Amino acid sequence: MATAVQAASGPGFVRGLWQRQIPRYPDTARRYVYLGIVVLATITLYYELYINGAVTPSILQGYGISFKYYVLILVFGNALGAFASLFAGLADRWGRANLVAYGLLATALLALVGVPNAHDGFSYGVMYSLITIVEGMVLVATPALVRDFSPQIGRASAMGFWTLGPVIGSLVVTEVTSHSLSHFAPGDWQTQYRIAGIVGMIVWAIAFVGLRELSPQLRDQLMVSLRDRALVEARARSLDVDKALEGNWRRVARPHIVAGALAVSLFLILYYTAVAFMVVYITTVFARSAFTQDDANSMLNWWWGVEAVALVVVGALSDRLLVRKPFMLVGAIGVLVMQLVLIHQTGVSDTSYNTLVVIFAFLAFFIALTYAPWMAAFTETVEKISPAATATGLAVWGWIIRAVVAVSFLLIPVVIGSVTPIVESGAVVQADLKDPKVAAAVQYGPTVQEYLKDQTVAAAVQYGPTVLADLQDAKVAAAVPIIQAHPAVFLQLAQYPPTQIPPAVLASAVQALGGGAQALAQLQTVGAASADPVSGPKLIYVVTHGPQVLAAQSDPVAGPKFAYVAAHGPAVQAALSDPVARAKIDYVAAHGPDVLRAQSNAPYEWQHWFWLCFVGQVIFIPLIFVLSGRWSPARARGDEKAHDQATSREMAALGLSPTA
Repeated sequence: MATAVQAASGPGFVRGLWQRQIPRYPDTARRYVYLGIVVLATITLYYELYINGAVTPSILQGYGISFKYYVLILVFGNALGAFASLFAGLADRWGRANLVAYGLLATALLALVGVPNAHDGFSYGVMYSLITIVEGMVLVATPALVRDFSPQIGRASAMGFWTLGPVIGSLVVTEVTSHSLSHFAPGDWQTQYRIAGIVGMIVWAIAFVGLRELSPQLRDQLMVSLRDRALVEARARSLDVDKALEGNWRRVARPHIVAGALAVSLFLILYYTAVAFMVVYITTVFARSAFTQDDANSMLNWWWGVEAVALVVVGALSDRLLVRKPFMLVGAIGVLVMQLVLIHQTGVSDTSYNTLVVIFAFLAFFIALTYAPWMAAFTETVEKISPAATATGLAVWGWIIRAVVAVSFLLIPVVIGSVTPIVESGAVVQADLKDPKVAAAVQYGPTVQEYLKDQTVAAAVQYGPTVLADLQDAKVAAAVPIIQAHPAVFLQLAQYPPTQIPPAVLASAVQALGGGAQALAQLQTVGAASADPVSGPKLIYVVTHGPQVLAAQSDPVAGPKFAYVAAHGPAVQAALSDPVARAKIDYVAAHGPDVLRAQSNAPYEWQHWFWLCFVGQVIFIPLIFVLSGRWSPARARGDEKAHDQATSREMAALGLSPTA
């Protein structure tokens, strides 16, 4: 009797912090509490995991690492997460609750302390990889707990709530980031991790105290509906757990299990692309719209928000109709259609904010329409093999999905080569171009330098400003037209000092100028300018170089070039003379062409990537058929009725009340 009472009441508080198994299937209220804690834990873990996707440009700039190096961090982390998922398959033997509770503590500390104190790209990669290892294990443990606490009738709703974890995790990331990133110092992306770490510690405390799991005797059985509760508990008394767990890996390593897991992994490449790189996509492809990180995260709020609501609604509807496959098929076709829309829109550089929001919202809805029923169908397929192999089957799924994500991330820099120069240099180039001096030099400098290769233009530019300035002298301005009208006369007169011109030469000059008082007046005008100590040198400069300037201005080819250089050359020269502006100009000159070329190529490269996602979604459709479950609601209700009758007969044979 004492043993029975102890089993019913469970372990004491302190002992219960490690031994979390409960010997009876919980009532509805407690079951919802446990499921709520699992969902809350999942949301928190994915919140901590997905922060990097919202601040990718800031991470690259903060650590000074290349985009390829950053992608390798993601690839390595997901590869480690894949093998951690396989390890978590042992949850069928060791349980699930402790993996979740202590995993929450580990990721909270990594987010709160580890990542903010990572001072270079390598140490950040280590911290990120540790988070992915924990997440890989929890990826298996949390849906296993949801399966344990949810009969098959109601499984899609429960899995819809579980799938809220990654989706609302993404929503929390974009919501918090879009409203807080600009309130901290520029480049202070680490605060986003600190916020997540604080949230993680709070949720860990809740899970540490409140999370429990079913005993192996209970969870290793199939429960179709809550009406099976008494029968499951009766069977648990005689269930040989060790025998039930024998050969679990061999049982689940079947073609239809592997194919189903691979199918959904390929289908979700677009989703994981959105999580990790959609901010980069939005801020680099739509150049004319000039979307910021805040804009991108705000758009993604709609994706995650719509998907979160749809997951719950679709899960409930799937349970009500008792079918999964029709939802998966319609959802997959819808994703394909919206993927085509996204591919088309990717080439439109001035796409509006609202257009992208609508596309993202429909994609989110159709992904939810597919994924919540798939999770229910996959766990039911594993249960059909062996209910005791649930975590092992989910471990196979977790390994495959992480491996597919790792490979796809490895391909991103290959397919989308434009990302690297845009992410690494684009922000600096754009910031430098906001300096008016730099913008002028970049805009006009190449043309100015090209035009100056024309010797006529170069001479005019060299002498033109001084000629024009000297012509502001009234004496020079009056003398120059006279000299230009009679160059030979004044060339001859210039050979003599003004007071020593031979009478015959002077008489010849007067006659050449037309004679009379007018000729004498012209000679006096030129003489007065020549004899003036200020105007004289100016007159000589203008007479010597003015013809070159005039020739350039009147030349049909050199004239427009000279006008261009005269208009923009001073601004270019002023920028090149400024040390700060010159450094910016040199950076833009070095990286600007690559950035511009990448911006031009980005839409087409992203289209290629989305086509690869499209292929994965096409492959998913025929592999829907390998999973268990009916297509017809009527036949599904027939199966439910037959199961109820079989359960009633077995309960009667055991002497159990149908209402027990």
